[in-house]
Amino acid sequence: MMYRAVTWAALQHGLSTDNGDALGALAHQTTAQEAPGGTHTQMRFLVGEKDVTGFLRKPEVDRLVSLVSQHAAVRQALVEQQRQIAQRYNIIAVGRDIGTVVLPNADLKVFLTASPEERAHRRHEEMKQGGSQIRYEAVLEETKQRDKLDTERIISPLKPAPDAVLINTDGISVAQVVDRIRMEFRRKTGHA
Repeated sequence: MMYRAVTWAALQHGLSTDNGDALGALAHQTTAQEAPGGTHTQMRFLVGEKDVTGFLRKPEVDRLVSLVSQHAAVRQALVEQQRQIAQRYNIIAVGRDIGTVVLPNADLKVFLTASPEERAHRRHEEMKQGGSQIRYEAVLEETKQRDKLDTERIISPLKPAPDAVLINTDGISVAQVVDRIRMEFRRKTGHA
């Protein structure tokens, strides 16, 4: 979500996704902070003083986040912040390089997979609920393009850590995925 915040800010400033230096400067202005409420700590995402959390799932952000996240200056700024957050909290971190780069010594690394078609279907449903009229085929193409960019990038490519638990989520419910992760956590750490 931090990469999405930088992407949103780049769109607001009219920055090119090729301008790594300017994007890196925006990344230094991007922070994650604890959000009040609930029994679990949740995060909100700020660019400077502006809370941008509600803007991060916009289609225009989806299309560009992989291009923004490939810049070393952006990654360096955000990885350092992510590590600081992990030192302050017991967290569940989500990202395409969390287990390989950001937190390589995490207690448990889970690499969730699903076919591009399944992920596009899920995203399409989410977007329709938000009022979008985008076609499924367009979402599928964007999903495949993002995968290509993320797996082929030079810095922190998308790949599972060697010690990650791989879970294919095609055809299984969120509750079943959560149960499997809990089982793996108990097995790995001995904690309930």
